[in-house]
Amino acid sequence: MAFKYKSRSQDIWDKTANMRSHHRVGYVKGQFRLYQTKKGENCIRILPPTWDDPEDFYKDIWVHFGVGPDNASVLCLRKMKDERCAVCEEIHIAEKQGASEEEIGQLQPKRRTLFWMIDRKDERAGVVGWGAPWTWTRDMVKVCKDRTTGEYFEIDHPEKGFDIYFDREDKSGFPDYSGFQLAKKPTSVASEFLQFIEENPIPDVLEWRTYEQVDKIFRGGAAPPPKEETQPERPKREVAEDDRRPAKDTPTEAEEAEGTAAPMGRPQREAPREEPVSGASRASSLRERFLKNREAAT
Repeated sequence: MAFKYKSRSQDIWDKTANMRSHHRVGYVKGQFRLYQTKKGENCIRILPPTWDDPEDFYKDIWVHFGVGPDNASVLCLRKMKDERCAVCEEIHIAEKQGASEEEIGQLQPKRRTLFWMIDRKDERAGVVGWGAPWTWTRDMVKVCKDRTTGEYFEIDHPEKGFDIYFDREDKSGFPDYSGFQLAKKPTSVASEFLQFIEENPIPDVLEWRTYEQVDKIFRGGAAPPPKEETQPERPKREVAEDDRRPAKDTPTEAEEAEGTAAPMGRPQREAPREEPVSGASRASSLRERFLKNREAAT
């Protein structure tokens, strides 16, 4: 019998043309990109909020980083929704089992301020999100205040806002931000960027997972497959050749692991000195401790 070719749909071709080599389990839906700060000078333009009754240009979120062997990043259900959180429960168990503050601190929920922005040094990447450390946002807003009048510049205004410059250095494996400065003149935002954030308000791009899904990720089970969603059309602009720098999808491990100091109010336990280990190793060690102790108890 003669071979008969079966045509594939345009959607299948598009899916293959746009597939990624790795799907990282993160706190925003997989079709959206996150900003990665660069060593040295960074220049960004914060975009305005587009959801109902926003209090500020960002949305406060709480994230568990380094969850499970795949170093997943998941929203904390306890902090965000006042619901049971599998990671928080395991942290509580670990405290009772004598885990060190370093082990526990790695998995404690971290506060982030999530907003849409443009990387002025790579505008071809289009609109990207950034779950910036709350300390970065606090220090950045301080330079937006006119000390003569006491008023703040509306940095996220689509027509009268300002680009923001800051520097990043890595100290002991963690990013350190300094040198905050507003551009001398206001800048506007292209209409295609504004359309994108109107169609994708920040609360709608968060990746919510159930207690059971987070628990499975923590224990090393396969993460749930990404939802089949239409890839949003990303506005792109041509920029000068000098400004073309590759954009990356996710924060570095060091950036995700920042803020790992033990929570305030808890007594520090004396621990033997040892060689520093990565955040991934600490998280893995904690996970193995849980599983081993549970095995022994059954």
